[in-house]
Amino acid sequence: MAVFGVGRGKARDKQAVPGPAVLAPRRSLDGWTLEGTPLAFRFAREELRELATLMHGVSAGMETPYTYDRASDLLEKGGERPQALAVLDAYFMLPAHIRDANQSETRTLGRRRHRLRKRLGTPPPNASAPDPVTAVGPAEAQPALESAPIATPAPPPAPAPATQFTRGILSPEPETAAKPELPAAAALPVPPRPTVPPPMPASEPSASEPPTSEPESAPPPPPAAPPAPTEPPPVPPRPPADPVIPPRPTRSATPTAPPEGRR
Repeated sequence: MAVFGVGRGKARDKQAVPGPAVLAPRRSLDGWTLEGTPLAFRFAREELRELATLMHGVSAGMETPYTYDRASDLLEKGGERPQALAVLDAYFMLPAHIRDANQSETRTLGRRRHRLRKRLGTPPPNASAPDPVTAVGPAEAQPALESAPIATPAPPPAPAPATQFTRGILSPEPETAAKPELPAAAALPVPPRPTVPPPMPASEPSASEPPTSEPESAPPPPPAAPPAPTEPPPVPPRPPADPVIPPRPTRSATPTAPPEGRR
């Protein structure tokens, strides 16, 4: 009965929850729940709790295909085909690398998605959206502008030639002109180098010192050193050695007489 879209229990005369938005569960003390929503009258308590957890994963964008497969299966069996199709559309909105990593599950979900669209008569989501380029008329999309000749920019003026300053080049002097000769420098006489130093001039006595009639005497020669001794000095007599002290006799070496009373 659920395959043909017949509801269960109290919700046989109720209308299915429309899509394309996924019905998100609400947070409760014991987890996620769908109590108070139109889906609460379609499922039993255990299935409703499981479906609430699966719908939360779909709303959060989980990357496991089982979440979308199980949620769409429960919704389709409960007569909620629009919500089952919304769950499958949410799976195909995930990044492409997730679908490429689960190719077999993607093919299964794609066939179920195609079957639900065919039963509900729902066109693909891309076909229902109008093309922004074709929906708007040409007059509204791009208003026609008056044709005006395109003015070509004037060529830039040629730059003024730069002033170049060149140094003047002096013409070489003619070779025929005789150059004045400079007079040769006179050779200076070089005196011979003296071999003996010249005598020093005598110092004149100063005015403060009295004149002396006698010349200064030369300093006395230093005393002559004593002659080196040829024989060794006599050796002083050696002091007498210490007297030898005989050793003190011990008790064992000295004979002792026995006491008188023990003979």
